[in-house]
Order: sequence, then C-alpha cells, then structure tokens
Amino acid sequence: MAVAQLDQKQQLSLVKETERRSEWLQAWRRFRSNKLAVAGLIFIVLICLMA
Repeated sequence: MAVAQLDQKQQLSLVKETERRSEWLQAWRRFRSNKLAVAGLIFIVLICLMA
C-alpha cells in the first residue's frame, strides 16, 4: 500500500480548513453580508439614541 506524504503547506491548509468558528462569529458574518439588515440595525440604534 502506498502512503500519501503531505508537505508542510498542505498540512497547514488542512488544519485551517478544519478550524471551527464560534456560532456567534458565524452569525455575525452572515448578518454583515445582509446590507438591509445592517441598515435596519443602524436605524434601530439611532431611534434608541434619540429616545
């Protein structure tokens, strides 16, 4: 049987792909990608500051 040998760069890329991100970080990134949701958040914060 042949055993695959990975060089150091390939090993590091495999480690980076398997790193888990926190649920909060994933939610924040998804929220930031929605421009309308970000605009709504800014609007709500402004309303709260003026109250």
